[in-house]
Parts: sequence; C-alpha cells; structure tokens
Amino acid sequence: MEKLKEYKHVILTRFNTQAFDGKLIYDKPIKEADGWMWDRMKLFAKTRESVLDQGEDFLWVVGIDERTPFHFRDEIKGDEPRIRWFEGDVRQYFDAFPVEEPWLITTRLDNDDLHKPGAIKAIQDCFTHKEIIIDLVYHQKKGRDLFESNRPNPNGPFLSLIEKNDKAIRTCYARPHNKMSEDWKKAIFASREPLAYMVIHGDNAANKIVGRRVL
Repeated sequence: MEKLKEYKHVILTRFNTQAFDGKLIYDKPIKEADGWMWDRMKLFAKTRESVLDQGEDFLWVVGIDERTPFHFRDEIKGDEPRIRWFEGDVRQYFDAFPVEEPWLITTRLDNDDLHKPGAIKAIQDCFTHKEIIIDLVYHQKKGRDLFESNRPNPNGPFLSLIEKNDKAIRTCYARPHNKMSEDWKKAIFASREPLAYMVIHGDNAANKIVGRRVL
C-alpha cells in the first residue's frame, strides 16, 4: 500500500468566477465578458506554461463560472492531468473533493501572473508541521520591463498557506492576501530571490508600478 504523503499541495486560481452576469465589471469602463475572456485567455496561456513547467507534485484547481460558453472551455481546458477545472468558487473545492493528507498547502495564483522556475519547489521546501504563511518575492512585469514589487512583508498575491487538515479548510483565499497575516501571525518568504511575476496590463490598471526598475 502506498504511504500517505504528509501534505497535498494545491494551487488555486479564480479564472472568471461570476463573469457572465451579462457584463464583467472590474473598474471602468465596462468590458463585455466575451471580449474580456479572449484577452485573458492569451495571458492565461503564459500563466499555464509557467505553472506546468514546474516539476514538483501538485494539483492546480482553476475556478470557472458555470455559465462559461463551451467554446471557451474547449480552448482553455486541454487534457493536462495536473489541472482540474472547478465550476464555482475555488474555496469550495475541498467540500466536493476532501483531502486525505494530514496537511494541506494552498497557493494563490492570479490567472494573468507567472511562476518562475523553482517557485513550487521553494514553497514545498518550506513545509513544516505548523500553520504558516509562505510568500514569494516577485517582480512586476510590464512588457519587457521589470520592476521591484516593493512589498517587504509576506502578504502578497502569491502567498501560500500551510494548514492542518483536522477542521474546516480555509485556504489561501480565506481573506484578502494583504489581511492574511492578521489570522496567521507566522509568515515567511520562501526565497530571497524573486520567484514570480505580477504582469501589468490594461485590464489590471489597479496594479500600479511601485518599485524601481531592475531591467
């Protein structure tokens, strides 16, 4: 009988939850949901490549709106066994698919951002038998230009949560990422080196360049 692993590592991404209420609203102006999807799928193709290039053992759960048209589903799903598409809020995934392992690592990843090689290994190397936040130092990427993220505290959009699987699972989406440390006081960076990219583009204008140029 195969020995039960100490932990299960699940990357969680909200792809387009609640996107098809007629129109999709982020800031202004309002963009039609179909147009937003076509644009976002181009970005997600690079996100997907950055995740699947990681060699470690993990599952990537991507939450999609149940009303997503089939032509989009066929385009984005593929047949990669490490990706599971879940209709609904990814926080509810573990209600439908309970975890057997005694510990769980969940990692946030937006559908337009990127993991650098070694990101998942660095997170898993930090595994400990304690509930803890693990974050990644990252660069902001706009076109070919790179900037420091200027985020000294472990509360960024790439954070992971280690939690014991003995109660209701809360996941890395339990609270907004900049509020997570209010519930989990222990937090560390997985590495001093940047291991992720926040991609700056027209649809995420709320993400401003905050640090000095590094490239």
